Amino acid sequence: MARYTQPRKTWQYTNDFSELFFVTTYFDNKQMRVQPNLLKINAKQLDTMTELAYPLRTNKHEIMKKLLLTFVCAFISTSLYAQTIKAEDLETFCTAGADSEAYASCILIVKVYMDGFIEGVGKGAIDTYKYDPQVLASVRDVKMKDMAPRINKVVEHATCIQRVSVADMVTAYVAFVRKNPSIRPKHYREAMTRAIVATYCQR
Repeated sequence: MARYTQPRKTWQYTNDFSELFFVTTYFDNKQMRVQPNLLKINAKQLDTMTELAYPLRTNKHEIMKKLLLTFVCAFISTSLYAQTIKAEDLETFCTAGADSEAYASCILIVKVYMDGFIEGVGKGAIDTYKYDPQVLASVRDVKMKDMAPRINKVVEHATCIQRVSVADMVTAYVAFVRKNPSIRPKHYREAMTRAIVATYCQR
């Protein structure tokens, strides 16, 4: 669970690919199926999957390429599904049992949204320095080593949730929707944005 607290990392895996996150790939009668959730695959499970899926003569890099391609396909399918989710739907997912597929979907959707929010808001903050002539003029003569901490501070305050775990964001989202029932029929993205601003950007 600790790895969910790094919203900047969309895909998470160890250097030797012994643990992968975002989707669990499992086999039923030696047929590969993908379940979009955030359970981890440990090294033993990964070895079992690769032996079932591909001949032993297949090299490790080829195996990982095929597995990652499968993960991407599952991620895209989940993203397309997320386009139709209302605030109340996501609330239902996020209040389901911790071991359920619904809750796994909640974790995935919330994490992906957090990643997008952080990257989008961060880019907007940095681009202000780049594209606003007056702002750029005010810092043109500042050395980069002196400017970097200032930009980092602006970005951190603007994004609000860089230090927020996915679990905490889920809790904040559910609390916000319950406190503001009028937002239930609206798209979950609007509810997520408002929950972030109300909970974390006012500090």
